[in-house]
Parts: sequence; structure tokens; C-alpha cells
Amino acid sequence: MKLLLFFPIIEIILFVLFGDIFGFLNVILWIIFSAIAGLWLLIDNSGKIQLIKDINKPLDWIFKKVAGILMIIPGFATDFLGIFLLVKPLRGMIWKIMPKNFKNFGGEFGYNNKKKNDERNIIDVDYKNLDE
Repeated sequence: MKLLLFFPIIEIILFVLFGDIFGFLNVILWIIFSAIAGLWLLIDNSGKIQLIKDINKPLDWIFKKVAGILMIIPGFATDFLGIFLLVKPLRGMIWKIMPKNFKNFGGEFGYNNKKKNDERNIIDVDYKNLDE
């Protein structure tokens, strides 16, 4: 959570760094290109066939949409995170890094192999009031 507070500072530092290395025009072109690529990821122009394929993989669909949103946000760190989310072998690593609160959300989709009941001990008890 603390990293989220420093994220704008990291983005500004990366803008200046990449601006010095690649030049101002190339940085602006990269931002425009990444925004167009992010919009392309968000727009569902593939029709019903792709929708039927994606129903079996809802977490892949979510990662693709989040990557599109991250690529629309101007900045190099968000672009790299978006590209990182698009690479399938790296998604499992991301899923292991995420906090436990978010893991329970997608545990049924195959990235979290633990069952919800394995994490809690549930004791089913019947009681009778002896005072009556």
C-alpha cells in the first residue's frame, strides 16, 4: 500500500529517465502507442467465438482487461505492469505475490489451489440447554 503512494513519483522519475535516454518525441509516441494498445485490449471486437473461449478462462479475461486499463494510464511503470500481466507464465508469479485478501476472490479459477475450507477449521456442534 505504501508503494501506491510513491507510484506517481516513480512514474515521474521514469518519464524523466526515459525522456533523457530516448528523447521527448519517442516518449510521447510510446505513451500514445500504449494507450491505443490498451484500448484495443479493452474493446471486445472478437465476437461470440472468443467469448465462448474466454468463458472457460475467466481469470485470463480479467488479467487481459486489467492489463488494458494499466496500459491506458500514461506512464512507463503502468505500461510495464500491463505487459507483465499479458505474459501467461508470469501471471502465476503475480498471483503468488498478491495479498491474501485478493487471493480469496479468484481461488475457484485455478490459480489458488487451496480450498477455502482447508484454511479454516469448522466444527459443527449441536447443544442442548440443561437448565430447562
